[in-house]
Amino acid sequence: MNEHSIRGGLKEAVGRMQDAAGGLFGDTRTQLNGKMREVAGQAESAYGDAMENLESAILQNPLPAVAVAIGVGFLVGFLAGRR
Repeated sequence: MNEHSIRGGLKEAVGRMQDAAGGLFGDTRTQLNGKMREVAGQAESAYGDAMENLESAILQNPLPAVAVAIGVGFLVGFLAGRR
């Protein structure tokens, strides 16, 4: 697990608790903030997982990764030069 996955999991847990507390006390603003924090945590956790998977794929297949990076760089350079 990486930093984003851990931080996202913590945000998600805090958001769930905040959502539950808002529901318990009838505070819709706290409940909504908890749901937003939970979704943000899920997104950060997913980002961390994606980065970890990408790093693993690059380490296992370095030549295709370099080829893709060169292709993307060429495409960005071509599109930037068209202005």
